Amino acid sequence: MLDYSEFTLKYAPWSMSKANLAKNCPLAFNLKYVNKIRGDSPTSSPAARIGTAVHQVLETYLQGMDIKESVQRALVDNKLTTEEMDDVASYVHNIVSFKKRFTAYQEKHNISETHIEVRFGMTADLRPTEFFGKDVFMRGVWDIAMRAGDHAIIIDHKSGMCPKDAEAAFEKHGDQMRLYCLAALHRFPGMVGAQTAFHYVMSEEIFFGKSITADAITSKYIPWYVKYLNDCSRDVDTKEARTGWLCQFCEYTHLCPKKRKP
Repeated sequence: MLDYSEFTLKYAPWSMSKANLAKNCPLAFNLKYVNKIRGDSPTSSPAARIGTAVHQVLETYLQGMDIKESVQRALVDNKLTTEEMDDVASYVHNIVSFKKRFTAYQEKHNISETHIEVRFGMTADLRPTEFFGKDVFMRGVWDIAMRAGDHAIIIDHKSGMCPKDAEAAFEKHGDQMRLYCLAALHRFPGMVGAQTAFHYVMSEEIFFGKSITADAITSKYIPWYVKYLNDCSRDVDTKEARTGWLCQFCEYTHLCPKKRKP
């Protein structure tokens, strides 16, 4: 068994979003995951709704659905305004372009497996398991997961603004990248290396990270993973209310002593 803290074990199973909520606001974490109180539906931003719709179009189009049907279904499913629909439509050219590049990449690199929108689960000792399995300890979703020989390649779509370079992208999303590599190591038997990439739909930029060996994932990312979860879960039992940028998306501001109006 890895050296998880009592709190990490107590509040499993985890996901990146659950761990980040534990770290950013123990009160909201307890209301959502411990007391299981149904919160108010937060008003999502137009950017968030557009991003969700763009991800859906990418998913269904890469899986073979006609682009017009993919767009129409995403617009309806996400209940977008007319202005938001226009914004999603503006991404269509880039989405079609990405599929052409993606197909060429698959052929060039002899991709033997391709999985779109893959849910993955890991046990406490990092074995692969079902996303909703009884022994699941960590859950996540890959936008695209591929296998080229004995290497795994994971691509994540981003609908927001593109950072200035690959270094900035991987600095911002480093935790996500490390988890993806760790999950790939245990999801693809015989894998000797992994590489992650971030695809920025708006700019059509794709930033590939450096390939990392399975040995390096084991020696570097497993200790990071344990520390990351232990750090995130450390203050959960304090039930402390913390303010920050997540407050604008919070379901529980009406129960928060720092946000509730007197």
